[in-house]
Amino acid sequence: MFSEIDKLRSLYAQYDTLSASGEDVVADLRKEINNLELAYLKKHVFPQVSQFMALKVRNLRCAIDCSFQFDGNHNINYSFCSSGAMLFIKDKIDTNSLTDFTQHIAIQSTVEQPVVDNNNDKALIEDQWINKLLSMKGSKIKGLTSPHKAIFILTIIECIKRGYIQEPRIFATNTLSDCFTRIWNKFVPVDWPFCANAFQPYIHMSSEPFYYLVHAEGIDDFDINQNWSRSLVVKYVEYAYFDKQLFELLHKQEFTERLSKLLIDKFIRQNTSRNLNTKKMEIPSSKSNIDGFSGYRRYLSTLTSNIGRPYSVSSINVYVTALRSKYMQTKVYKFTHLEDGLEVISDLSIIDKILNEVKYDSEHGIINRTSYLALKMFRDYCINLTKSKSTSFFP
Repeated sequence: MFSEIDKLRSLYAQYDTLSASGEDVVADLRKEINNLELAYLKKHVFPQVSQFMALKVRNLRCAIDCSFQFDGNHNINYSFCSSGAMLFIKDKIDTNSLTDFTQHIAIQSTVEQPVVDNNNDKALIEDQWINKLLSMKGSKIKGLTSPHKAIFILTIIECIKRGYIQEPRIFATNTLSDCFTRIWNKFVPVDWPFCANAFQPYIHMSSEPFYYLVHAEGIDDFDINQNWSRSLVVKYVEYAYFDKQLFELLHKQEFTERLSKLLIDKFIRQNTSRNLNTKKMEIPSSKSNIDGFSGYRRYLSTLTSNIGRPYSVSSINVYVTALRSKYMQTKVYKFTHLEDGLEVISDLSIIDKILNEVKYDSEHGIINRTSYLALKMFRDYCINLTKSKSTSFFP
């Protein structure tokens, strides 16, 4: 069976023989040749050329404009420049000087491109990407590493999951910023010396070898060390994009779930644990909590509700139930790594951190306001105990 290139050679020979007979004779033959040439280029040439170029340029950070022209004889003229640069490179290749270029590409691809034909290879590649992401650099303030890049990756995962991002190009949108802020407030302690600004990591992620910025038209370079806002970003940057392989992995649930846990553990929990270890937490004795919240119950019974009446037993039960909820236990574990609930915490700094997150969640409809009110009164209860040094609210 003839290959496509063999068929083309045969058609070329026919064309050379019949061309002297006139245009009418060779018109259909030329059309057949053109169609077959295009099919050959699409199937056998450009995919291999693109793969070969991808292997060579994937670690670069510059955008490249390039052009290739084959003169139909023996010469390939090519030119390229780095986008925005003044230097323009132009040269040519004599195809007769190449012995077997196709074989050369195949050899290079075998050596440099990872093979992912089985689960072990896929797992290896995923591990390599996770190691790269866990090695992201960040500024340090008061011994804490900035969590911006980790939260940004979590934001991209969430935006992909919700359909906000459907293509490799990442634009600096308000939706991206809102998602970033929501995730930041969920995981980052309120007393950390950092601001929840999505546009800082949008730019600074470009220091990582898998994230790239495409400059806006007419922008050659800019100072990266600025207080970035959305308006400032869109002035200098058209869009950003991730390494293609990484971007594909960010669509896979199993990979993103594993990555998310590791990012939170390294950039949030480990720092949180170190902070907590520097403070001696006060844990009330078991005597102070026979039913867990008996002292809190007594405290509520002394208060007057908004309608001017003492809180009823049913209302008090509602507030205690809110403090015992799985939601609240999750918040406690986030800041203390304790399996117990709020009833074993008297450190106001921890309660304040939890209260800020619960307030945000209630304002954004994530949980009902009852949880926030219950925790706010629990904080008042703890303050009252600290001031009075009294056990009047304990059983």
